[in-house]
Amino acid sequence: MSRVSRCLDNQPIERFWGTYKSESYYLTKYDTYEDVLTEVSQYIYYYNNYRYVECLDGLSPNEYRRAA
Repeated sequence: MSRVSRCLDNQPIERFWGTYKSESYYLTKYDTYEDVLTEVSQYIYYYNNYRYVECLDGLSPNEYRRAA
């Protein structure tokens, strides 16, 4: 961890939440808090296992880690 007021520690999680909001949250209407929690856990699973990333040579994050 870096010092206080350094944004570099937050960058990966901020990017994840920004991607989640644009790809899922803003496109769905939720009725209950439990629906949101379920959707977030499903999206995290999708994000790590099925979402292909161009900068990772078209692999999902887990596929890229296995190949490394």
